[in-house]
Amino acid sequence: MVELTSELQMKTDTISSNFTNRLTTDYVPCLRYGFPEDSDNPRQDPRLRPITEPIPKEAETVSPVYLLTKDQFRRQAALENPYQVRGANNIAKSLQDECEDEDRVIYPLHVESDKYIERGPEPLLEWFRTFAIEFLEIDPQDCTYYHSGSRSIHLHAPYFLIGEKDRLQNKEEIQKFSNEIGAEFDFGLYDQKRQFRLPGVVHQKTGYRKVQIGPYWNESQIIEGLTKTATTTPRTYPDVLATVYDHPPTPECSTPLEPLLSTDEIFALFGGPERAISFFDPETNSKIPLVEQQIEPTTEEEIGRWRAYNDKEFSPYAKTGNGNRSVAVIKPVGGMFGRKNVRNGSTLIPAFFYGAKGGDGDFVKYRVHAPLQLSNIDRKKWDPEFNLVVVIGGRNRQSRIIEVDKMTASITGLLLHPEEGSRNEALAYLKKQGYDVGSSGGTSTQTTNTARTRGDYEQVLPATDPRTNAGELQRRAEQNGIETLTHDERIRVACRLFSKYHWDPVWLWFKKQYGGEFKPDVAFTQLRSIANWMSADISVPDHP
Repeated sequence: MVELTSELQMKTDTISSNFTNRLTTDYVPCLRYGFPEDSDNPRQDPRLRPITEPIPKEAETVSPVYLLTKDQFRRQAALENPYQVRGANNIAKSLQDECEDEDRVIYPLHVESDKYIERGPEPLLEWFRTFAIEFLEIDPQDCTYYHSGSRSIHLHAPYFLIGEKDRLQNKEEIQKFSNEIGAEFDFGLYDQKRQFRLPGVVHQKTGYRKVQIGPYWNESQIIEGLTKTATTTPRTYPDVLATVYDHPPTPECSTPLEPLLSTDEIFALFGGPERAISFFDPETNSKIPLVEQQIEPTTEEEIGRWRAYNDKEFSPYAKTGNGNRSVAVIKPVGGMFGRKNVRNGSTLIPAFFYGAKGGDGDFVKYRVHAPLQLSNIDRKKWDPEFNLVVVIGGRNRQSRIIEVDKMTASITGLLLHPEEGSRNEALAYLKKQGYDVGSSGGTSTQTTNTARTRGDYEQVLPATDPRTNAGELQRRAEQNGIETLTHDERIRVACRLFSKYHWDPVWLWFKKQYGGEFKPDVAFTQLRSIANWMSADISVPDHP
């Protein structure tokens, strides 16, 4: 399992102190289960059950985790009839409300899309992999994937959120991210008290169980998994968590009648406090400048600089895909910075826009100051010494970043005029001038006599400080030889590299690792398949 990176990382000490300072030392973590409409049980359990109890036989869905105090748990236990609650339908609803009001709710991080029937599995799994790489900054294979047994695919991420502020902010941030990459996620999943389907349960409409799938499976593999996989519902909820959070230990209750657990024991179920995500006060390498907090100035020069930090940012990735690309010509006017209300502190570049048009051609910037948004991948390619830059964005969030001269910047900007210009005209002009504009989402390392182009690094960087399992595999291959990896492990390394680099650096890395044993035809066939799985925007040559 990987470590959280700086974009989403919250200090363990801060999480633990904020959490324990607001709560008692021990509590009873409880769940509310849901049942099929045709069962003998009510649609939702009128009581909250401790997570250490076995999952009810006919349960098909489960709530977030509610942390009950000893008094709350005793109050529920004392009721003979769970519906005899003043001001609420039942004791479970009353206790859920109380825990929400006091931020004593743990939300496992899930992503769901119900577009499987309309779209097929490939685009959904590509959205999920992009979510893992870009939003969580982890290897997609560190998440767990399921087919629901009906019309949706689920991602279980190895992180969780605590409390209502982070639940709401998480919903907002995932909505923004979904719009940026053109995904179709189910945002109702992040509402209060939302139930989520348990692994292994039978879907009443289809008769199929919710089964685990791989992040690169095709439809035939999923169908085979649905029809042939022998899957049962986990015995307890900690068993469910064990499939996601590196098999945490099942806690021992203090007493069967009052199953109190300490903060550390509860965190252990979710992989430890370092797995908590907070969107408030995140650590980031990008500073928030003082100009961010100033009202708009009055002089023309100051207004331009202020707007370079405060106007609506331009995203090279929004509305791209299906061959659509954004084009922007900018002059950076300052260093990287971050804003909390933009993609959770996403990296921004204050800039003057000669011209820019988004992936749909509608969102434009022309002769104005505004921030340019960078993905985590593009941030690593950004040179603080850039002077005049053309940014060509694509749906895989890897832009072509080309440094140009002033004449090229001026003309390309004119060709992006809001009414009279177009992206195709701008790209055609750049291509005629000798620049490699590539295909949708591509990157380039071409250099010319008049300009240099920075796409991905010219070669794969050694995995000196890996943060993912795949990164550790890459380091093992580099240090001990690629023959020490299994076939599946080599595929994982290839997936990792293609998420960071274009075709040529990955090809050269494998060629170097194999040395005299390198077989170009075999390597080409396998790497081409993996590249096509990863993204349709990786430019694969016609032959080795």
